This record gives sequence, structure tokens and C-alpha cells, in this order.
Amino acid sequence: MKKLLKLTPKRRRTVLKPNSVKAWVGTFVRRDPGAAPMQLDEIVNRYLEDTRAGGLRNDSASMEALRQGIAQALSRVWDIGADGQSLVSIAQLQAFMKMGGKACFTIPSATVLNIGSGFSHKELCDRGTITGGTACMYSCAYCSVGATMFRSPDTAILR
Repeated sequence: MKKLLKLTPKRRRTVLKPNSVKAWVGTFVRRDPGAAPMQLDEIVNRYLEDTRAGGLRNDSASMEALRQGIAQALSRVWDIGADGQSLVSIAQLQAFMKMGGKACFTIPSATVLNIGSGFSHKELCDRGTITGGTACMYSCAYCSVGATMFRSPDTAILR
């Protein structure tokens, strides 16, 4: 079990921020027609565990805001709805993955080929670039992935 972090007002705002919830849902919840239905509370508990914000369980208003936020993010990101009993179907929770002992974070992207690459104006390429991934298990000194991922709003919830 992960150690709970101290829940400061700033951290509470970060955990409850709609973009943070949406980023987590987009990463760890997938649409799967064959998945068994689950309770919305299972997804909420997994979110609290992954963000180490279990202290929110003591605040009913924050918990209700989180439940509503996750339900909205499910419907917006994956077109998954919860019925009247908060039963979520066609959703599957993905495990937090590690690669080479480091956390692995995948951001769904529309394309692997980038024709309008920003590297061309630096004369680092003369055509498009290929995005093979957003993270790797190596820590090359010249790699820009770390700096790029740190600025990404999608990774804020996982920091």
C-alpha cells in the first residue's frame, strides 16, 4: 500500500482539479465492452490510491465532488456512463505500469507521425518526426522527454 501524502489545501485543489481527474481517467480507465460492471466507488478508490490522497475520504463534500468529477470525465473521455446505482459498465481499470523499475505513463495520441514538427526550424530534421513513446526506461543526458513530460498538464496528477 502506498504511503498517504499530507493533504494540504493546495494538494486537495490539485487532486480535485477537473484536468487532473480527466488526465487520470484518460490514462487508467479504458473502454472495454467485455469488462464486468463495477461500482463508481471502485474507480474513485483507485484514484485516491494512485494519487495518495486517501485523506479526502474524511471530507464528504470533497468525496462527492470527486465522484461527480470522475463520472463526468468518464463520459467525456471514454463515453462511459454510470447508471442510477453508480454502476459503470464497459470500463476497465488499467494497472499502474513500470518499465525498467520506473513508472511508465502513456498518453493516448491521435497519431504517431508528426508532419509539422517543431524540430525542423532548429534544423534537427527535414521532414516529419515519429513519436515512438512519451517515456522510456533510460535516462539519456540529451533526452528532452523529462522536460517535456514535466510541463505536460497530463502528468501533473502523477507527480
